[in-house]
Amino acid sequence: MLEFNRDKAIIAVGGSQFDLALIAAMRARQIKNGSEPKVQTEHNAGLTALIEIQEGLYTKKDYLEDLKKK
Repeated sequence: MLEFNRDKAIIAVGGSQFDLALIAAMRARQIKNGSEPKVQTEHNAGLTALIEIQEGLYTKKDYLEDLKKK
């Protein structure tokens, strides 16, 4: 089972805790609204989003593309 590593997630988004928070919030909302999680986990949507980010499955580029769709 994948576990969250804050430092790995921050590195994955380019070194900014602020960016990590924004990106994770958007991805967590997507998961809560029915988007299929990209990892199998028993965690809530927020932690699932953070794990996806740290594993490179949801990136800053994905976030920026999703922002354009709004």
